[in-house]
Amino acid sequence: MKKYLCILTSFEKLNVTYHSKKIFFDKINEEFGKFYFINIDNLKFFSKPKKYNLSEELKNRPKNIIFFNPQNNKEFKEFIKDKILIVINNFGKTFTDFKIHLLLKKKNIIQIQLKNIGNIQMTQHTSKKHIFLTLNYLILNRLFRKITTILSTVGIINKIDISFISDKAITDVLKKNILKKFLYKKKLLFTKEFILVNSKFNDEIDVYSKNSSNKYIVHLDYYLNYHQETMLRGEMDQVSLKQHHDSVIKFLLVAQKKLNKEIIICIHPSYPVEYFRNFYKDFRIVKYKTAEMIRDADLVTFFDSSAIVNAVLMRKKIIQLSSKFMGNNEQLHSKIYKKILGLSDIELSNFKEEFFDDAYKKSYGDENLINKYISNFHKLTEAEDGTSKIIRIIKERYFYN
Repeated sequence: MKKYLCILTSFEKLNVTYHSKKIFFDKINEEFGKFYFINIDNLKFFSKPKKYNLSEELKNRPKNIIFFNPQNNKEFKEFIKDKILIVINNFGKTFTDFKIHLLLKKKNIIQIQLKNIGNIQMTQHTSKKHIFLTLNYLILNRLFRKITTILSTVGIINKIDISFISDKAITDVLKKNILKKFLYKKKLLFTKEFILVNSKFNDEIDVYSKNSSNKYIVHLDYYLNYHQETMLRGEMDQVSLKQHHDSVIKFLLVAQKKLNKEIIICIHPSYPVEYFRNFYKDFRIVKYKTAEMIRDADLVTFFDSSAIVNAVLMRKKIIQLSSKFMGNNEQLHSKIYKKILGLSDIELSNFKEEFFDDAYKKSYGDENLINKYISNFHKLTEAEDGTSKIIRIIKERYFYN
């Protein structure tokens, strides 16, 4: 049987998955024959029929990148019966994902994870105010992640064979913590092996930073009714949303006046454009071109966005924003990068025009902290970029024997 490299992922998030790792998938296209994107949406518990709107980027993908959308377990089993799959696992350990883990166990499919992102991982804090949502999250998400790990240890489901990471703290803990060192050595963790590689952002920086300028003010906005937030607090009311975005507009208009530069609102590929157009009628809203916009930014502002890593690596001026109208988790997350990188910050509810000049002067952050962050999360070695190392190891381990 022939071996194939594939990714198991939700087609609901396919536009984001492909766009965020496009350089990696372009390299896969060069190095392998067929590469499959396999939809997991119909393989989960409680799955429902879905329609997908593919981006132009996906519609114009290389021909040997093939989409397979199994409607049920039977179709998936029929598809893999004459193939040996090396799977890039792009799903989780929650209750709804458990059915997929059981499916993969039946054929002992090798699983790899790509976690060389380099962004700061945020914790989610629960609240007694939303007790039902809190219990749902604690049981079906947080608790079930631990259950999944236990079930992998007793052999009911498969472990992750390799996780490619760019966070040195993980391997440092495995070396220094006696218990975790023992569990890792005996392969009792959910992941059998962690391999350090340079981050995807570090791999991309040379591509995205060519011919940079400083003609824009780029704001990386946050969707307050994003599912990661609503699953713990429910939908935010329209009054609070308007107050929040009005405070953002007030700040951006001051920045525009002071710097005499065009405002660009950049949003995550999974965010609904119409939501932001409703609030930012006088600003240009951009999707799928965040890295390019940051390349041409004089100043980048944000609440919580992994895309800020582009600005950090390009050494752009950065101001971290926070807002009292945001939920508890959003407020906590909008202070993390400030602390780690020594960034300038502004609380929008207290913002006055005279505050801007001082924040702008301090917007380069702390150079020592930024260099430490880059060396611990992004540029781990000069020898080999992360994408090349990942592909080399996959080939050596699974395709050359």
